[in-house]
Amino acid sequence: MIRDNDRVSSWQMTVIVISAINAVGILVLPRKLADGAGPDGWLALIMSHAVAAVAIVMIVKLGSRFVDQTFIEYAQVIVGRPLGLLIGGSIALAWLFLTARTTRQFGDVIKMFLLDRTPIEVILLSFLLLAAVLLRHGVEPMARLVEILFPLFPAALVIYAVFGIIEADFSNLRPVLENGITPVIKAAGEDLLSFQGIGPFLMLLPFMVRPERAKKAGLIALSFNLLMRIGFFVITVAILGVQETAHEIWPGLAIAKIIQVGEFFERVDAVFMAIWITVSFTTLVVYYYLSSLAISQLVRFRTPFPVVLPLLPVIYVVSLIPTNIIEASNYSDILDMAWAVSVLIVPSGLLLIATIRGLGRTKQQAEG
Repeated sequence: MIRDNDRVSSWQMTVIVISAINAVGILVLPRKLADGAGPDGWLALIMSHAVAAVAIVMIVKLGSRFVDQTFIEYAQVIVGRPLGLLIGGSIALAWLFLTARTTRQFGDVIKMFLLDRTPIEVILLSFLLLAAVLLRHGVEPMARLVEILFPLFPAALVIYAVFGIIEADFSNLRPVLENGITPVIKAAGEDLLSFQGIGPFLMLLPFMVRPERAKKAGLIALSFNLLMRIGFFVITVAILGVQETAHEIWPGLAIAKIIQVGEFFERVDAVFMAIWITVSFTTLVVYYYLSSLAISQLVRFRTPFPVVLPLLPVIYVVSLIPTNIIEASNYSDILDMAWAVSVLIVPSGLLLIATIRGLGRTKQQAEG
């Protein structure tokens, strides 16, 4: 049941999607692209965002046929309750693991660069408790938090670009397509696996004040994300070069350590990390809420609030399963593959079935 004051605007939906796409992944993005496509990583980004745009259009088109229901609810209408529950349960489980992965990656970076003497368990539990307190009040406070903190994201990237360009050598981005188009396509496919951030459209469409603007919000989010990621990749490779970028664990932070503002401000990396932690916390909050909402609808609770706190120890325990960063990366690759099926394939299949069966109707049809 959706309360009248538990709504999100089109702009809030845009920033939720941007925040959900970019968490720890933005720090490792240049390494993955440089390793897969070399200096042509920017071309891979264009390809992956084009496919993600098609996926958003399909998801929104599917959701617009059931404007008052989430994915968990209309999946049962389209394919029947037993199979719908199986699909919905799989999505809910995937969000749960995604929340745990984001929490662990978040904690690993903080421990490595800021709180090296603090046990990882304390870091994870602290942020999960903070997220749980916020989420017990619904989607509207979450959306407001993301909206308020979002400006820090472009501000950090502007600082990164403006002061990083001084050290940049753009000849590192040549030659173009030296190894052909195949590596670029492969790198685009790998980048596409990181687009779990378009998943909020599966669950939050009924919460939008103007759901007919969902497609526009998604495409604006992807356009902003594309420009941001291209800029981040180009500056990183221009400063470090392709080879060094491909071998740095966190190339984004490596650049932040190099950047120096005059003779009086040399710890740009500390400022960058502080901003990154603040903004990335919103990613954790978004995934935590989606997990709670999906599970609450599977068990037919009227609101996700009763689920938020019981999920906390589950997410905490799952986030501690990997014993090190390498294991966490391996688990992450498996989760990315699962999400590729969930976000790119399943909604398209459900849309096809709904169209053939003539199920659902758009809001315009309902009003007519």
